[in-house]
Amino acid sequence: MTQLIIGILAIIVALLIIKKVVGCVARAVVIVILIAVLAILYATHANAQLFKPKQKPQESYTVTQDGKIKKRALFEKKPKAEKVIDPKYLAGACPEVNGKIQWQKAIEVPGKSADEIYNIAEAFAKGYCSERGGNGYNPKTDVSKIAIADKEKHQVVARVQEVLTFENKFLSLDQAKFNYQLVFDCYDGRCLVTMNNLNYVYEEERENGAGQFPAEDLIADDTAINKNGDGFQKGGSQKFRTKTIDAKDALFNRIEEAMK
Repeated sequence: MTQLIIGILAIIVALLIIKKVVGCVARAVVIVILIAVLAILYATHANAQLFKPKQKPQESYTVTQDGKIKKRALFEKKPKAEKVIDPKYLAGACPEVNGKIQWQKAIEVPGKSADEIYNIAEAFAKGYCSERGGNGYNPKTDVSKIAIADKEKHQVVARVQEVLTFENKFLSLDQAKFNYQLVFDCYDGRCLVTMNNLNYVYEEERENGAGQFPAEDLIADDTAINKNGDGFQKGGSQKFRTKTIDAKDALFNRIEEAMK
């Protein structure tokens, strides 16, 4: 490229000189020669560019799953990242007792009597059932209430209906009403919390109660988890399982904080 530019500049200078020095015939001969030289220079440059070896794309490196380093071309497509599912949603996350999904958590409350723990449980259940949203937790409906408050047996039982929101976008609201029973059994220094009798009300416009689903039909391992136990089955129950487990974890954590 540099030689081509120098040749063009040399021809321009030569034309300026011969314009003042030589006659018309000689000037024409010199111009022809200079044009020929320019053509040769151009052809030489074009030929060099044609046979110039192509540069290889830059390479970067990736680390494979077994720890080996592998070269990757610049324009090579990156492998799609596999979605990692939190193990807390996978096989065994929804235990069953007598064919019904049930979660239990024993909360140790050292130094407190059964009466004291009962009072905490009753106060928590009343406040929990009265939540109507806007506080960062799933809102409860008017159906939620305390069904049993037995101080002698140190037991509190609440029937809860809360709203699970799967999607909330413009012109798209996907929700379900989640029903369950919450039981507090209080002892000296300990509270056993049980969550059972789970079911959902979804797409309530269905006729003959077809919009009500037992939890076992949607979130149990055999209906929601694949055969390998490492992913979800196709069919749409994933959102019910994940949202329910999240709601359960949040509830048990709140109860533990209230107790302590």
